Formats: sequence, structure tokens, C-alpha cells
Amino acid sequence: MKHRILFALAVCLLTLSTANAQFYSVGDDPGSVKWRVIQTAHYKIIYPFGLDSLARSYGMYFEQFRVPDGRSAGFTPCQYSWGRMPVILHAHYAYSNGSVTWAPSRVDLYTTPGAYSPDPLPNDLELAVHESRHAAQMQFPYKGWYKPFNWLFGEMFPGAVVGLYPNLALLEGDAVVAETALTHSGRGRTADFLEYYMVASDNGDRRDWYQWRYGSLKRFTPDHYALGYVTVAGMRYLYDDALFTSRYFDYVRRRPFSIGDMGKVMKRKSGERLRPTFDKLMDTFHSQWQEDEASRAPFMAGEQLTATPSLFTTYECGTFTGKGIMALKSSLASAPEIVCIGKDGKERRLARFAYGTSPLAHSHEEKRVYWSEGKPDARYSLKVGSIIRYMDTDTWKKHNLTSSGRYYNPVPTDRGVSATEYPVEGGSALVVLSASDGSVLQRFPAPDSLQVVESARIEDRLFVSAISVGGFGVYEIMPSGDYRLLLGPKPVKIKDIKSLNDNILFTSDLSGVNEMYALNPSSGALKQMTSFKYGAAEFDINQAQDSLLCSVLTTKGRLIVKAPMSSTVNRPVSFNDIHRYEIADRLSAQESALADSGAPSGTSYESGAAVFSEPKRYRKLPNIPRFHSWAPIYFNIDNIQGASHDYDFEEASLGATALFQNNLGTANGYIGYSLHEDPYSDKWKNSAHLKFNYSGLFPVFELSFNVNERDRIQYRDILKTSPTASTHYVGGTIQDTPHVSGEILTYIPLNFSSGGWSRGLIPQIDYQISNDMLDHTSFHYIYSGNPTSDSVLGQKPVRVEVGETKSNVYMQKLTGMLRGYIVLPTAESQVYPSLGIGAEAGFSFRPGITDYFTPSVFGYIYGYLPGFSKIQGLRLSGLVQKQLHTDALFGENYLGCEPRGFGGSDGVSDYLEGKYSTQARLSADYSIPFSFGDWSFLCPVAYIKNFVFTPHFDYSFYKDGGLFSAGATFSIHLSNCLWFPFESSVGVRGSYNGGSLFNDLKAARLDPDRFWVGMTFNISM
Repeated sequence: MKHRILFALAVCLLTLSTANAQFYSVGDDPGSVKWRVIQTAHYKIIYPFGLDSLARSYGMYFEQFRVPDGRSAGFTPCQYSWGRMPVILHAHYAYSNGSVTWAPSRVDLYTTPGAYSPDPLPNDLELAVHESRHAAQMQFPYKGWYKPFNWLFGEMFPGAVVGLYPNLALLEGDAVVAETALTHSGRGRTADFLEYYMVASDNGDRRDWYQWRYGSLKRFTPDHYALGYVTVAGMRYLYDDALFTSRYFDYVRRRPFSIGDMGKVMKRKSGERLRPTFDKLMDTFHSQWQEDEASRAPFMAGEQLTATPSLFTTYECGTFTGKGIMALKSSLASAPEIVCIGKDGKERRLARFAYGTSPLAHSHEEKRVYWSEGKPDARYSLKVGSIIRYMDTDTWKKHNLTSSGRYYNPVPTDRGVSATEYPVEGGSALVVLSASDGSVLQRFPAPDSLQVVESARIEDRLFVSAISVGGFGVYEIMPSGDYRLLLGPKPVKIKDIKSLNDNILFTSDLSGVNEMYALNPSSGALKQMTSFKYGAAEFDINQAQDSLLCSVLTTKGRLIVKAPMSSTVNRPVSFNDIHRYEIADRLSAQESALADSGAPSGTSYESGAAVFSEPKRYRKLPNIPRFHSWAPIYFNIDNIQGASHDYDFEEASLGATALFQNNLGTANGYIGYSLHEDPYSDKWKNSAHLKFNYSGLFPVFELSFNVNERDRIQYRDILKTSPTASTHYVGGTIQDTPHVSGEILTYIPLNFSSGGWSRGLIPQIDYQISNDMLDHTSFHYIYSGNPTSDSVLGQKPVRVEVGETKSNVYMQKLTGMLRGYIVLPTAESQVYPSLGIGAEAGFSFRPGITDYFTPSVFGYIYGYLPGFSKIQGLRLSGLVQKQLHTDALFGENYLGCEPRGFGGSDGVSDYLEGKYSTQARLSADYSIPFSFGDWSFLCPVAYIKNFVFTPHFDYSFYKDGGLFSAGATFSIHLSNCLWFPFESSVGVRGSYNGGSLFNDLKAARLDPDRFWVGMTFNISM
């Protein structure tokens, strides 16, 4: 019972810590990268060699916004941190993002600017404000009753508290509020961010807060950033509650058992529970959208070209071609694909497609459709480039124009293909590539103050959209290479720019929704070309210039609409006439008022200009052991997650654990001490443990080492005979010396994904050794009676014959395997991917003792096929393994081959392993998700998203016959469970077991179950 209590406590610690990405590595930068470090008063900026100016820019912004980011949060970033907070710049990743992680406490920033519809803010400014707010949020668990637990558990405790108490939507929404309130832009001042909420509120899609938070199998749900912004910004606006976030943190700090009680904090201002309060917030936004809508009327009408789908489906990047309209399609039930809608209205899938690509750009002359797509490095997950690809519209085949580099947003012209380049060392440039081989014909570096985004050409003139501190603008690249401002900059979005005749066309949210605009670069005249009720995007005009194509958002999807050019509004507008976001403006006014009034009572703030230290070399080896967390018990994270060890003390026991991880995220592990009972005696053991993982080299290494978990065992070859019987086995004798064991696992996770397919190859070798030994010398015990009979237990043999002295070998095991896979991503409403295949083959043997334990080889293959509906799916798998030395004393398999219904029967696996040297199994699972659900009546304790029924069938083959298991699993899919914000499922599985060998198992007194029923539980951390 004691071990089970310790195990439960360890699971609790692990679960809580994982709630906030505890012990989480963001990935691996290239092993060849050399690092430098520069310090400010509160931060330690760690960055690749050569990016000094970028590091200074981030350091300046983090220091500049440290105090402003903390005013309405109630805490300042780094207020209670131990030492300077590390900020790591990952420059080799092709997409912009950031994260604040506990533990260890650090900020990870992916510094490549956003290329696809970025916000009108410089990338470093937006990331710094947003992530700095997260750093402020992380401070509240260091105060009040939480404080002693920080001493007891280290950084894992505040990470656990922030993961459990504030919903992730509140944390991210609050950070978006900060970036909106503290800058002239931010997501709260863009049309894209709350676009679906605007459409939904106007078309009867009303849901409660939890349904918007945890999603649906059948209804599209925006991400939790948008919901969090509606909640936090709505409370601050409607109730003039600038300190809403601060009040929430103060509430949970004083009431530690109020898990999930955000509604109670809201009720203190609104006087009502969560649901009616949230309805009022939505009504507030809706009323403003209706006012904006009235001011933008009248609207254009268009013909919907795509059928209204049953599940939310998105058609994007529609473009006219000679064979029809090409577009990118994805849905809740399918991964992205490129399709062609023919002139007859029929839709044809042309190819699978990747997530996160640029818009399609069509060249009528070349009969090509271009786009840019991320290309991961074969080994290092944080080294991702961006290449230019195209599809030939005659053959529908995809080709690579470039094979490496960081090129984005290609546009075909008569001079080549223009594209944006974001070098690793920072900055941006417009490049012109050869349409034949992708070589660089021209490069136009942008000034440091500009981020080039997209481009267009009119005859010999090159134009780009670009971001500066002032926002988006349109620039012309002069023959000298200088960038001349034509329009802006203003804090509005500009995207999808292209040329038509003598005009630059682009999409902008200047009016509060996305519309198409035309800029004459010679005269400077600007016209609004379209006017749709909810706006539209990704416009394209056919060659005849009589039809316009766009994507329009509805509650059923983003659908393609066609309108005659004669219906466009052609309204002259001023780029200075920017839509005012009333709620966002109120947020900014509140922050200004807080700044004027000083810090909230009881909170200390310090501010000042950033002062930088001299840059220094940041060496990897000395910075590996950064101890961040500890616990007054011993727990093994891997064993708890695997739940596969024989003894409780290998998972949790009395003792202590200290965890470490380096700032770069490439090294982690723990050291531990455990005090537990010896499994073979009444003695207590003092044990030492070490675990170390390192992914900073081309192979990944995982090492473990354990000392004195029990006493060492000496195994011997023993033969007992009598006149009537004999038995041959390996017997073990406990030695009075500590047991020592070690393991080294090395593998290379190779990634060859592209075009929407995930592809990988993973060679792996695992070596285990201990000081347990096996003596090959034979010991022959001769009895006068039957040595296997209970009647002679304790009887001494007549004599003992010791054979020729042979080697005494350490117990060790070597396993090698190779895995490979190619699979489509799993869509949001699917359980299995629509298509894919994977395989694994390997060997396992015990060096030096293969005459006692037979080596084995094994092969495993699995695949996915579509079901009868798009959300259903079939998974097929096959497993075969063979023991190589059938004359060895013990048969030993690497994998279990018995059908899953026999897994609860004691001894079945060992019996089959020892009797049959060759085993095989075929399995089939068919998932049937049910769309009913979206039940929030148990919230905040649990949210029932949907149900899944999965029939299954297993058949195992043996030399003398077979065994089968047929049954099904019925599970409930939960989007949070017992307050923990994880996707999980709980259900019941039943199996009917049978086969020609079933009676043989009964005859062997193994008592297999004919009917087996058990609970299933799965959680995704």
C-alpha cells in the first residue's frame, strides 16, 4: 500500500508538471550551431553566433515591456525568478512562434518572421510583448500559500500550478490582450482573429464557454487564443475591469481548492454565473460587429461554386486555370489536399498537400501553379527551411523549383519567380529566381527596419508589401535597390498582393473586414474593390477580367464564391481612414491609466533602459546540468509513463529526485536516491539512480544507471535428475553485493516529410547490462527420488557433479531495430489517418548466453485505410517473430503475440513464448466516431466531446493452431478530465476469446478467459 501511495503521488507530480509542458524539449537545433550569450538586468539572451543585433533587439523589447506587461497582470516578469530568465533564440526554424516554459524556466523564441498573413507588427516586438506577459503570469505561484511548495519541489511546482488553475484560454487570451493594449496593433486589431465569432454570432451558432474552449467533432471551433481574448477583453471592456487578470490570480492564490473557478471571478463583477456572463460578452462583441456591418453596407452578391458541406470545410487560395479552379481544401474530416473544380462543377483531388503553405500563384503562360512549403531537416527538428514548389497544370505533377533555402510567397513574372527570403542571420530580401532551375538572378536586401512579405511586378517595376514599426506598407524597389514608400505604413494587414494592368491589388482589413483594394502606383490613388457582408479573402481575377473569385467564411466553411467584375464597388478610399476597434482602444486606454496611476498597491516595479553585457561564448557542456526541480520522493518518469516494470520501487519510493535540463533543450535527466525494501528479503536498500538524455548530436543518446536496487544474482546451469524424472533450468542465488545495471539507447530520428505526407526512418540500438551473471559451468544434482515432487522438497541429492569450468558471463541484452513510416496527418474529427503505412524490423539477443536464451528476430507492419465515411477509419497490422536457436534452454520473444483478449490471463504469454519458436498475429480495428457530444454539463471537471465505437479482431498463428479475440471498445472522448486540460478517453473493452489452442491453454492450467471485459484509459500529455 505504501508503494502505491508513493506511486500515486509521483503520478500526480508528473501529471501536474506535464500540464504546463514540464520537462518539455521544444526540439533540436543543429548540432553544429555555436552559441553566444548576452545579459540584461533581468534576462539572459542565448543566441546563435552572428545574431548579436537580433539578440539586442529582443533584449531591448523584453526590458522595455517588462513593467508595462505586468501592470494589469499583478506581477512583473522575473519578479520572483531565481536569477536572470534565459531567452533562447532559435533562428533555424522557418516559422515564427514563441513559448514560455516551466520547468526549467525559459523563453523559447523562433525568430524567423511570419511570412503568411503576419500581423502588422515587427516580429521581435510582437513576440517580446506576448511572451513577456506569459512570464508575468508565471509569477503568481511564487506567492502566498504556494511559496513553501516552491522550496519543496523547485520549478516544477509553479509550472504545475499554472497548468492546473488558469485555463490555457485565459493565459493566451490575456497575452493577446497585452499585445493589443500595449501596441498600436496586435491580434485584437485584426479582422482575421475574431472572424469566425463574427459570422457565428450573426448566424445562430451560440455555444457556452466550454464548448468554444474544447471544440467539437462536427462544428468548427477557433483556437483558444480567440476565446481567451473575447473573455478577458470582454470583461475589461464591459465592466471596466482593467485588473481582471490580476484579480483572477489573487483569487486562486487565496483559494487553492478553487480549480476551474474563473466563473466566480467573473461573477464578482457581473453578478451572474459564467454562462450568462459569457453570453453578455458575446452580445457586446456582436452589437459592435452589427454597427460596423451597417456602416459598410450595401454588399456585393456572389455565386457559391462549392457545395455546402456537412462538416466544416475550407477552400483557400482559389485561382483560375485553363482546366478549372484550383484551390487548397481541408476539413474537420480530411487533411489538406489540392483540388480542381472543373467547368462542369465536379471536384477532383489532384494531390495531397502540406499544412502552412503560401497562397497559390498561377502562371497562365508557364501553365504552373507555384507555392512555398516548409522543408524539415532530415535530423534536427528546429532546422526547417522553406522551398518553392509548383504543379504543372497539364500533368498535375508536383515539382521542386528550389531544394533548399528559406524562400516564401513565390510570384511568377515574365522575368522569373520573385519570392521573399528570410536568411538565418536575420533581415529579409526580395529575390528573383530562375523559373528553370531556381537559381538566384537578383537579390534586393531590405533595410533593417523592414520585413518584406509579398511581391508583385508591373512590367519592369517591382513592388512589395512590408512591415515596419508603423505597420504594413507598400513599397517600390528602385533600380538602385532602394525601397521607396508608396502607401502607409499603417497598423492594418496587407496580404495577397498581385498586379493587374497598371494596379497593385491586395487584401486588407482597413475597413474592419478583409476586402480587396487596388492601388495605382503612379498616381497613388487607392480604391476599395469589393464589399462583402463578412469580408472575403484570397481574391483572383480571370484572364478575361470579367469574373472575380474569393473565399467567403460561413458557419459551414470557407467556401469559394464567384462574382462578376461589374459588381465591384470601385470606391475611392484613404489609407489613413483606419477602422477603429472600440474594445481594443479601451484596453489601451486602461493600460495608459494604470501607468499614470502607478503600480497596483503591494506590487513593486522597476523600469529603465536595457543595459547589455559584453557578448560571450555560450558553451554547451558546462551548461548541461541546470537543476530546476526536485521532490522528497524518488520517481522514475519513464517507468511511470510506461507502467511496465516489475517492482513498485522502480517507479516510486521513499527518497529524493532532482531533475535537470539544459537551456537549449537538448539535455535532460535526473539523479535520484531511493529507500525501499529488497524484493528478495526483509532488508532495506539505499539505491542511487541516474538518467541522462542528449539530442544535441546527430544520434540521440539515452543513458540510465542504477545501483543497489537489490542484491546481485548469480545464475547457474542446473540439472536435477532421478530414476524417474529430470529437470533442467537456470537457478539464481542471491549474492551479498549490490546490483548494478545500466542501459544505453541510441537512435537517429530521420524526417523526410513533404507535400502533406509525414515520412520518417528511425534506426535504433538498445544495449542493457548488469552485474548479474550466468555461469556456464553445469551443476548436476542427482536424487534418489523425484526432484520435482513436493514429497522430496528439502531432500538432499545423493551426489553433485560439477562439469568442466566454463565462462561466467554478465547478463546483457542487445536489441537493434529499424522503423519507417509514411502517413497522412490525422484530421481533427478522425481517430486514424485516412491513409498510411509503417513498418519495423529488428533483432534481440543476449551476448554470450544465446545457448540459454534464444535470439529472436521480429517484424511489424501497420497501415491505415479510409472507412465508409470520412471520419471513420480502418487500421490493419501484422506481427511476426521467430526464435533463432530452438535448442536454447529458454525461448525469449521481444514482442507479445497473443491476441489482446488474452492479456489479462496470467502465464499465457510465457507459455506460448516457451512452446512456439515462431509466432504471428494479424489485427484489425475499425474506428467509428459518433458526432453527438459537446456536453459541458460536467464542466469544469470534465468535457465530453464525443464517443467512439471501435470493433476489433485479432488472430494469432502458432505451429499447432491458433487463438483469436473478437470484440469492441466503447470510449468517451474527453477534452479535459478531472480539471486536467488534456485530451483523453475512458471506456470499456470486451473480447470473446477462442481458437483451436484455447483448450490447450486450459489443459496447461492457465485458465484463459472466454469472455474478457476491462476498462481502458488513455491520456495525451
